[in-house]
Amino acid sequence: MMGSLDGFPLPAAQCDPSTGRCTIKNAFRTWPDRVDCQARYSSQLADFLGVVSEVTLQLEPLFKRKVTLKTVRNDKGLEDAIVELVELATAYEFGDVHWYPSQYTVVYRLDDRVPSTTSGDGVFRFLGFQPILGAEIGAVRALEVESENLQSSAIKCEAAAAILNSSLLLGQGLENNGVSFEGYPVIGPNQLMETSGGCQNSPDLPPNVPPAQGYFCSWDPRPHGLFYHETSIYVPLSNISSFILDVKALRDVTQASSLCGIDEYDGLLMRFTTHSDAYLGNPEDGVEVDFVYYRADNPNTPRLNEDVMEELEQICLHKYAGRPHWGKSRVVTFDGISQKYPSIAEFLAVKNKFDPQGLFSSEWSDAILGVAKPGAPGVTIVRPYCALEGLCICSEDVHCAPELNYFCRPGKIYQDARVCQYVA
Repeated sequence: MMGSLDGFPLPAAQCDPSTGRCTIKNAFRTWPDRVDCQARYSSQLADFLGVVSEVTLQLEPLFKRKVTLKTVRNDKGLEDAIVELVELATAYEFGDVHWYPSQYTVVYRLDDRVPSTTSGDGVFRFLGFQPILGAEIGAVRALEVESENLQSSAIKCEAAAAILNSSLLLGQGLENNGVSFEGYPVIGPNQLMETSGGCQNSPDLPPNVPPAQGYFCSWDPRPHGLFYHETSIYVPLSNISSFILDVKALRDVTQASSLCGIDEYDGLLMRFTTHSDAYLGNPEDGVEVDFVYYRADNPNTPRLNEDVMEELEQICLHKYAGRPHWGKSRVVTFDGISQKYPSIAEFLAVKNKFDPQGLFSSEWSDAILGVAKPGAPGVTIVRPYCALEGLCICSEDVHCAPELNYFCRPGKIYQDARVCQYVA
């Protein structure tokens, strides 16, 4: 199916049934905004950016997924289970591990493909991505803010325990028949087990109806929804046992309650990644460590256990040669990132070949790739309170919030870390 837009072809696909290979040709332009695009759809816009790309895909037969969540209410020896973790990654194509350190609980996702003829109509509807009543979202956020204002880890720990227990009872959103969770294993078509959203389809809020009465994604700002940071960092598999030991050591030094703020948001997710020869690929098999935590509405406001979150981030990134996820991590994690990729020069050569004028570059991409122009902004932004938002690693107290008794201090177990610590 072919069409044209100002002389440019619309998306088209040509497939060879004998090989399952499809070539997609796509041409497009960019407009300043949607209104401008609609207004000028049929006009000749020679002054706008045009791109032609060609992508070849390899199709594969349909298959189903078979999932069982194995819960272990004791994380003793997790650091010694590296062989088992590797076996999990090898035996289960889509396996991962959720670790809830404040709850001393580990949940193993045993998730692999099975033939499409296998009986089962399962669906995965991740609980955190389902539409929620605005009043409930606002109440959860209000409780978070209260626990922060009261400096109360107890409130966070009660919430973390309740969220984990209810999530496990509900199969973390797995449904055997597309309606409810009845037990493991849950078997269903890959396209329904891989996708997990739902809240994006919430109905629009009618005029004059308050947000409290509508349904939204939990992070929607209209009902004063959740607001959080996310840190996602690749750690080489050879370092993961030491990382787990460090998390436990941090838990012992600061008390388990210091990690309840992470477990409120589904704990530490550990996903397995394979090595790659790509210029920006990871040179060895690894674990993507992902955790989410509270973010204040005011960027100058520190969070409860601020230092613990920052130390975890720096342990991953600096002590264990971590690399940030390109789309999920805070600004500070990208500082000096180009130096962690030995083939960065080869990547830049390819980039410059296909985009010699830098049309797809920005000051930000230049900064993280180490090719910022003289006088252009760097990656980090050093100013008062910058460490609280992950814009810098503190080197002075002013980067924290000294008037609120948050000062720049070394980490508790990783002495090279510099974190904003509450000092009574």
